[in-house]
Amino acid sequence: MPGVVRNLRFEAPADARPGVDLELVVPHDYAAFQGERIEGRLQQLAKLTGKKLALRFE
Repeated sequence: MPGVVRNLRFEAPADARPGVDLELVVPHDYAAFQGERIEGRLQQLAKLTGKKLALRFE
């Protein structure tokens, strides 16, 4: 979907979650994207980068 990526960002975990290196922060406006597909893509990226990634919707 055009224009979504510019609204996403990676941050250090807000609560220093153990086992998570970075969180993909997604605005609340895009909460409908939450699900297995985005989680799967994030885990593919994690595997490629060697980082432990998680999603956070705000």
